[in-house]
Amino acid sequence: MAGVSLVAGLAIAEGVVRWLRPQMVDPYWRDRLAYYRHDPELGWSHVPGAQGELARQEFHHPVRINAAGWRDRERRLDKEPGVFRIVALGDSFTFGHGVADDEIFTRRLETLMPGVEVLNMALSGSSTDQQLLILKTRVRQWHPDMVLVMVCRNDFTGILSRADGPYGKPAYELIDGGGLRLVNVPVPPPSAGARLHAWLRRSSGLVNLAETAWESGPAPAAPAGPGARETSYALKRALLSAMHQEASRQGARFVIGLVPSNAHTYFEEVPAAERRRFEVVKQLAEAERIPVIDLVPAFRGAARGPVTGARIDLHYRLDQHWNRRGHEVAAEEMARQLAALP
Repeated sequence: MAGVSLVAGLAIAEGVVRWLRPQMVDPYWRDRLAYYRHDPELGWSHVPGAQGELARQEFHHPVRINAAGWRDRERRLDKEPGVFRIVALGDSFTFGHGVADDEIFTRRLETLMPGVEVLNMALSGSSTDQQLLILKTRVRQWHPDMVLVMVCRNDFTGILSRADGPYGKPAYELIDGGGLRLVNVPVPPPSAGARLHAWLRRSSGLVNLAETAWESGPAPAAPAGPGARETSYALKRALLSAMHQEASRQGARFVIGLVPSNAHTYFEEVPAAERRRFEVVKQLAEAERIPVIDLVPAFRGAARGPVTGARIDLHYRLDQHWNRRGHEVAAEEMARQLAALP
C-alpha cells in the first residue's frame, strides 16, 4: 500500500507540474539520444541514416541524418565540375535546432548562390574544440574550397567543459608558447546512470523542477572570474588559429561567421560581455587576415518593423535559437557578404 501510495503521489505531482509549469517538460536530450551515439574522438556524433525528431514548447520538427552522418542532404565525395564547395561547421544554430531540414540557412545559401554547394557538418552541442577535430578528421575527404565556422557566445564556456548532457567531450588545453594539447581522449562512453538521468531530466517535469530548484540555491564558488574569462579568450584565439592553419593545409579558405544571440539582436545596447566575446574573435581574424561575416547588424535591422519599430522575432522567445525567419535573414546576409569577398 505504501508503494502504491508513493507511485500515485508522484504521478499526481507530475500531472500538477505539467499543468502549472509545462515548460518544465523538455524532451530535448530524450530526442537527441535517438539519433546521437557515443564517439571516442568527438564525444558524440550522429548515427548515419538515423531519423528522429526534435520537440520543444515552441516547435516540433523531424531530423534526418544522411549516410555520411550529418544533418544534410545526401552528398557525393566528388564535386561536380565548376562547383564551389563550402563546409559549414558549428553547433545547434548551424545544425538547425528549431527548423525543418530545408529551412536551415546552409540549405538556403545553396539556392541563393548558384554554383555553390554548402555541406552542413555541424554538431549540435559542440564547441570550437570539437569543431577543430571535425575539421582535422572528417572534412578533408570532402575537398572543400572554403571552411566556414560559425561562432556562438556559448563556445567560450563550452571549450572549458568536459561534458554535455550524458556525454563526455574532448578538449584542448593551452601549453607554453601558445600551443594546444588535446585532453580527455579517447572519450569514455556515457554510463547508464548518466543516460537515465538525462532522459529523466528531459522527460519528467517533476524531476526537472526539483533539479532546477536545487541548482538555483547557494552554489559553491566557480572559476568564472576574470582569470577564467581570459583563459577562455586565449583558448578561443588559439583554436580558431589552429582551424585557420588546418583549413589552409587542406587548400581551403577559412571564414568565420558570428552568430547573433537574442542579446545581440533585441537589446537597445548590446551588453559589454557579448561585445567583448566577438571583439576577441575579430582581433584574431584581423591579425591573421581571416574574413569575418558579422550577422549582428543584419539581425538588429531585421528585428524591428520598418514603420512602427515593433519587434520582429528572429529567435524563439523561450528556446532562443533562430526561427525560420532568423535562418532566412542569416542566409541572405551571408550570401551577400560571401559574394563580396575578394
